[in-house]
Amino acid sequence: MSGPTRALVLALAAGMAVQAGCTKRKDGGAVQSEKPQPTVDVTADREAARQSWLVGLAKDSAPLLALARANAGWSNLFTGSPQAALEAFEGAADADARIAKAMAALEMAEAYQALAELLRAATPALLKAQETRPEAASTAPWRAFIQARLTGQAAGIDGPAMPLGLALADPSSGLGALLAGRVEGVDAELPEGATKAWGHRLALRALAGAGRIGEAQRRLKALDPRAPDFEVGSGDARVVLRDPGAADAEAWLYAAIAEEAVREVAGWPGLLRARALRVLGRPADALAVCEALVATPPADLPLSFALFSGALNASELANQARALGAVAAFEAGQAEKAGALLGAIKPATIADRVSLAWGNAFTGRPVGADAFPEDRGEYVAALVAEVAALGAGAAGAQDVQQLGLVDRHADVVQRRYAAAMGRGGDPSIAVKAREAAEDKAAAFSPSARNSLSALVLAARDNVGIGRPRVALKYLARLGEQLPAAAGPGEMLRDLLSLRAMEQGGSATAGQ
Repeated sequence: MSGPTRALVLALAAGMAVQAGCTKRKDGGAVQSEKPQPTVDVTADREAARQSWLVGLAKDSAPLLALARANAGWSNLFTGSPQAALEAFEGAADADARIAKAMAALEMAEAYQALAELLRAATPALLKAQETRPEAASTAPWRAFIQARLTGQAAGIDGPAMPLGLALADPSSGLGALLAGRVEGVDAELPEGATKAWGHRLALRALAGAGRIGEAQRRLKALDPRAPDFEVGSGDARVVLRDPGAADAEAWLYAAIAEEAVREVAGWPGLLRARALRVLGRPADALAVCEALVATPPADLPLSFALFSGALNASELANQARALGAVAAFEAGQAEKAGALLGAIKPATIADRVSLAWGNAFTGRPVGADAFPEDRGEYVAALVAEVAALGAGAAGAQDVQQLGLVDRHADVVQRRYAAAMGRGGDPSIAVKAREAAEDKAAAFSPSARNSLSALVLAARDNVGIGRPRVALKYLARLGEQLPAAAGPGEMLRDLLSLRAMEQGGSATAGQ
């Protein structure tokens, strides 16, 4: 066994002993168990690992080093800087570079999409809290518009906000077309109270949806991501509001970039395209991509795609395709096809069970909490053991260790499990799973392992279980790489302030 590999195994074994070999007593002390007992069967996972890209790299990391030498963007991807990676891969035409560009763009898209979900989740409580404020009468029509954007049912939109109500009722008007996401409404006249930022967001979303990426990118440059969509009143009575219907504008742009990057790339990278198509509101197209992959599973698995896929082999990828296709079918109104795709998943590995749980959650089916082991160390140790079994001849084991590839892979699988639990299971388990997949050396903050989307999703899930202050910790550390996080962060602070004042405290006491 080589020195680096032995050091890796010993380090993990020590960590496992601390986690699994010590149990809590009711009196707060600790007792040592004789031997940690495994709680899950990882036989299939170890078998999958033996024939995987992961163990392949441990044998010989030359293919990975070749990717790194080909483009500096790979370093950005591995260090958690997707925007820099996107810029580095811009203009590159080879398949690996296009795959990497799509992965970077999807990371940005899914981070912005999570921000939009967080904003939508927090909006109802904020609107309710604003009802008791002194300026409630003046903001009521605007709040009615925001509520209409959440529910699709317009009522009570009058006064200065009346043009918004009329636009919602008449999609053929310029502003109505813009609110409906159609490009013919771009540059429509905005009503009083609306900000330039709101106009840019709506235009950006419409242009991205129409595939006019260059124009959408120019809009993005003109957009102040921190600016609200509406400003009502002035001075101490000034209230800012954000339109949940425009919150995912940046997500649409980055999804369009990802979809275009891999549109002509054959094989398993089609899963990246399918994910982007879902963000763009095109589930039927995403379904077609997944069905083609399932019908004729590609023989080749490019390393450039496998690295961040959360799958060890083609079999796990096929089940990912079935789950993603099922969700797309469900969103396209084809529930029977969704059920058939999920029924075809015969889970063997932990990743397979997570794919099935994720598909069940997003199609309204029951989700069990046992898809991923309570102690992730059991999964990690199983994969590490297969690397260690290679012995001294494993020339790439040190690179696998230094890049943290085992933990990165486990992170992807565990975060997909968290998404399933957050959507269709127990949100508190989702939060625990996200915390377990977090790089503790950079808690709440972006790092090589703490991706932007993972951090925003952690914030969103904490809002879901009533922990807005914890959510703010995540959002506060995202400002440099994701300045749009300031908007939802401001909303959460406003909500905490309003609640504090309702209880007789100061505005800052709630924060």
